[in-house]
Order: sequence, then C-alpha cells, then structure tokens
Amino acid sequence: MFGELSKLFDRNFVIGYFLPVALLAIATLALLAGFGLWLSVSDVLSFFSAPNTEASASENTAISTLAPLVNTTIVVLVLWLFAVFLLALNRTVYRLMEGYGPANPARLLAWRERRRYRKLQERKKEVADDSREELRLLREEAVQFPPREHQLLPTRFGNTLRAFEYYTWWIYGIDAIAGWNRVVALIPKDYQDLISEAKAQTDFWLHLWVFGLLIMMEYIIIVVYVAISPGFDEHLYMLWFFPLVLLFPIGASRGARGAAVAWGDIVKASFDVFLPELGKKLGFPPISSREQERDLWWLYANVITRRDLDARREFVEKLSAGTELTAMVREVEKLRSQLDSHTPEIEALREALGAPEITKSELDSTEPQAPSEYAREPAQKKPRSWWRRMLGG
Repeated sequence: MFGELSKLFDRNFVIGYFLPVALLAIATLALLAGFGLWLSVSDVLSFFSAPNTEASASENTAISTLAPLVNTTIVVLVLWLFAVFLLALNRTVYRLMEGYGPANPARLLAWRERRRYRKLQERKKEVADDSREELRLLREEAVQFPPREHQLLPTRFGNTLRAFEYYTWWIYGIDAIAGWNRVVALIPKDYQDLISEAKAQTDFWLHLWVFGLLIMMEYIIIVVYVAISPGFDEHLYMLWFFPLVLLFPIGASRGARGAAVAWGDIVKASFDVFLPELGKKLGFPPISSREQERDLWWLYANVITRRDLDARREFVEKLSAGTELTAMVREVEKLRSQLDSHTPEIEALREALGAPEITKSELDSTEPQAPSEYAREPAQKKPRSWWRRMLGG
C-alpha cells in the first residue's frame, strides 16, 4: 500500500478508486432525493452555489466567488478520503469477489462454476472433429478457468484471475504471486505503466460491481421503508428504476471479467519476457531444455513459498553444478565478442594478402576431411584360387 501512496492523485487512482466512490455518492443521493428522504435536487444545487445574502456588493462578490469553491473542495476531499480507504481495502475486495473465505456467501454458488467447467469439457469432446470450434473452446478455457477442476473458485471473476495466475505455474513451474514481486523489479517503467493502467481498469469495474450491489441493497431497503410509510403513491415513479438497479451490477461484473482478461494478458507477457532475465540474476545455469527450466523454477518456488529444505538443497546443488558450465559459456561469449570487435582488422589483412573471402554459409557447409594418408583404407588383396597357384599366377 505504501508504494501507492505517492500516486494518490494520478490517473490510475482517479479511475480505479475516486471515480467509483463519486458514482456511489451520486447514486445514493439520487435515491434519497427521489424517494423524498433527504436533500432534493434544488438543495444539492444550492450547496454548490453562492448563498443569497443582504450584505454589501463587495461582500456578495466575495461570497459568490468563494462559497462554491469551498463547498466543492470539501466534497472532493471527503470523496478522496473514502477513495484512499477503498485503496486500503483493495486486496480484501478482490478476495471477496473471487470467493475466498469460509464465510463468503459466494461459496454457495460454487456448484455453478463446476457445472460450467464440466460442460465445457463435454463440449470439447463433442466437437473433437471440428478443429475451429475446438480451438475456440480451448481459448475460452484458457482465459476463464484454471488448468484443473480442483483449482476452481466459486465466482467467474475469481476463475478469470486464477486462469492467468496459474499460467506461470503451468508453463514455468513458479508461483505467479510470489514470482511477481521479483519479476516486477526487472520490468521497465513504461511497461509497468501499461500494467498499472490495465489493473486500474479492472479496479474500476470491480468497484462498480461492488457498489452496484450496495446500491441495489439500498434501493430494496428504501422501497420497503417507503412502502410502509404514508405517501408512497408520490414515489411510485421510482419503481421504474428497478431494472436499471438490477442490471447495473451484472454489466459491471462483465466489465470486470473483460478487464481482468486484458490485465492477465499483460502479466503473462511480463513473465514470458522478463522471467529468463530473472533466472540470470539468480544465477541459473544455461537452459538446455524446457524440462530443466521447469525443474529449476519449481524448486525455486518451493524454496521461497514453503521454505522446503529438501528443495533448497537440490536447488543449491543444481546451481553449483551449473556454475562451471556457466563460466565456460560466458568465457566463450567473451571471446566471441572480442573476435567480432577485431573483424575490421581481419578483413583488412585478408584483402592485403589477397585471400578469398569465405562466407559463414560456406564454413557451415564445409565438411572436415581426413588427411590424405588416412583418407582411405589400403586395398586388401583377394586370396588367389588353387588353380592360379598351380599355374604360378
């Protein structure tokens, strides 16, 4: 959180936190005013306009200039404080909407995600002969579900996040959450800005989703309260807003899932591009196969997330075994760079001696030949037949 405090006035904070809080405040005031429970529209407008006083003209001018500015500053400051509070609760909000926690009401709907996952698996078997449809289902599975059924979360939003969180474990064998804090140290600032913008879009839709549910609860409570109070007929027109109140969180949840997919694509690309560089920083030996890479990252993930002593011992042994090979590879690279730096001198010497130029393709296509004295085996004489020996041949 403290790393974000220096960015409390940037665009990402406004989009992800301040704007949803402002929309929640406006919607709440609109509901209260519509049902006649609190301020009316004219009262709200008068709060941001200059009061009508009987003071002198100079005093009226000062009041008309400062009053709207002071009132607006107070409102913005209050909303900003709520936005900072929302920033502090960001991780809690994410885990709540993903379905974590034994007391989370979303766990009651976990069967829906399991059923949706199983239907997708059955659909893949049915369209096995249709390559285009199978490819579409595979893409849908990759962005909406984790690799295994037991890894499912109770909500669609949670499974969308898990889909890209398990990407690094599936491909490289490293935990995305633990590995991200290390990879992000190597990501350039411009690319970090892209990641922050993508997360801000996800924050915006997620907070609108949460606030949409709160507004729907407010609406239902106010309707019940007004219905048992006299004068309900005056506010019947507010019942027409119920479809909007109901559909708004549904639309916001779709927007949150779509933004999470875009955010996940950038995060996955970050691991693909910068994870090899992290391996070099950690002293990994040259990677010769995908199995070797997965094995190293899997051991490293067990060390940093579980403090597994056996994994630590094996990880250190593999790094130690690769130290000599790494030094040899670096020495070869150093000699190659030195040779490349002397290429102009070599070319000048070749031209001075009149030697023909040999291209790299010719060198690659030239097969080594054995010296002439060993080029072929000496011919062996055939044994003479008995009648040639009799004749002296």
